[in-house]
Amino acid sequence: MPVPEKTEYRDLGTTGLACHAIGFGCYRVSYGNEEHEASLRAYLDRGGNLIDTSANYTDSLSETLVGHVLNDYPGEKAIIVTTGGYI
Repeated sequence: MPVPEKTEYRDLGTTGLACHAIGFGCYRVSYGNEEHEASLRAYLDRGGNLIDTSANYTDSLSETLVGHVLNDYPGEKAIIVTTGGYI
């Protein structure tokens, strides 16, 4: 898949952060699934930086996958959006 010539980022309110126009949703993404891991890495490698996850997604295994993958990227690489899970 070719990398787009222009990556579009948008300001995230007044935070000073800019997020990619297309986020990576982790609703049915799970740690231990090689295809899911490869997809997240491809997203990040192509300039994506907005990841939506939650403790509710695949019994926290989506958050485990995100943490595992982000260990290989600089801390400022991603913006993580999450919900509180089961409260």
